Amino acid sequence: IQFLDADDIFPKERFQKCVDHFQQNTMCDVVYTEFVTFNEQLNFSRTVPAKLPDGSKFRAFVLDHNRSFNAVIHEFLFRKEIIVKHKFDETLPIYCEDVECWIRIAASGAVFVYLKEILALYRMAGNSLSSNEVNVHAAKLLIMEKYRNHPLLAGAEKEYELSYNYFRERLVIAYFMEKSFRFGWNLLHDQWGRSSSNGKIKMLVWGAAMLIMSKHRLAVVREFIVKNSSLQYGGWKQYADWTPPKEIIDLVETV
Repeated sequence: IQFLDADDIFPKERFQKCVDHFQQNTMCDVVYTEFVTFNEQLNFSRTVPAKLPDGSKFRAFVLDHNRSFNAVIHEFLFRKEIIVKHKFDETLPIYCEDVECWIRIAASGAVFVYLKEILALYRMAGNSLSSNEVNVHAAKLLIMEKYRNHPLLAGAEKEYELSYNYFRERLVIAYFMEKSFRFGWNLLHDQWGRSSSNGKIKMLVWGAAMLIMSKHRLAVVREFIVKNSSLQYGGWKQYADWTPPKEIIDLVETV
């Protein structure tokens, strides 16, 4: 089973390479690959890696997704049986039903096999910051609450709280990005006593920046800093431009 949004793209060799891994490893339930993002100007780049951390895949999806690694829905190829058994929960918000499905798949003991090659391309709308940041981080917190007391998280209470506070801070910043300052300041006030000094500084800096700048302008400034200086931070620490082969350019230009 392969998911693909209408505006995203696969290199032509994706299916053959992924299916080869299924054939070579009969225990494999999911093959997943690296991906790159691209925009209307055909700038291709990579930031946070797609590779799940070593150890429990369940804990990785609950605690680390969108933090130490990232995943988009079309980087995965699933054995049919695993998706039939673990269908999307359509009662959940649209921004978390896919990740919640992966969590249940991981909890079942499914075997994930990582393929380092870039075999998925994710289209970004221009160079603006995601307009869905509030929904994305609110959905992440909803998932974390759902699985807070899951047996597979036993012994990870400290890691859970660190991750939960991280995404609460990200939600504060997301409200500021959308210029929803009342919601942002209220959540910041509630989160303040739980955050580290570093977390407090980040929230305040973003709040101040969005008081005087537009989201688009801030995206342009951030991209300029990352590309033209040694100041790389957060998910941008591993930022790198990617030069696609000609067949990828040709494919993108025809879509």
